[in-house]
Amino acid sequence: MLPELYHYRFDEIPEERLIGFHALEQWKEESFRWSGPVATVRASLLKASYEVRIDTRSLRRAPVPLCLGVFFNRYELPASSVRFKDGVVSFLIQPSLFVDGLGQGLILTCNPVRPLEFGVPDHRDLGLPIFSIVFQQVDEEIEDGSHAASQERRM
Repeated sequence: MLPELYHYRFDEIPEERLIGFHALEQWKEESFRWSGPVATVRASLLKASYEVRIDTRSLRRAPVPLCLGVFFNRYELPASSVRFKDGVVSFLIQPSLFVDGLGQGLILTCNPVRPLEFGVPDHRDLGLPIFSIVFQQVDEEIEDGSHAASQERRM
């Protein structure tokens, strides 16, 4: 059996699965949502190890430190395990972090950007601009402790 791939585009996620997000917006003809300083995505996942990739397209450019915190259900991931490169936040989640059932909570926290403080007439507190979240099941451990994904299947 092939490992699972869950690809959540933010223009396709039902609103009831999102907590702490602003309305859908467009950037270069692509849909995304700004998170607030604290936001949750309710994802339906089978219990497994996953590499998670959050695509932000590097849209957040304000000179405010991000200070990103990532939680999966009740568990905070160590900051050292969260990578940010080329507009993509990535990290691993392990089966031990799952709760019973399919409904899992991915919680993101960060310092807010307040556009009004930079002369932009926008009163919102903005966190991360999120275009998509991909949960790629991984099943091979590599020598450095990370995991490699085997073949993938789109869901």
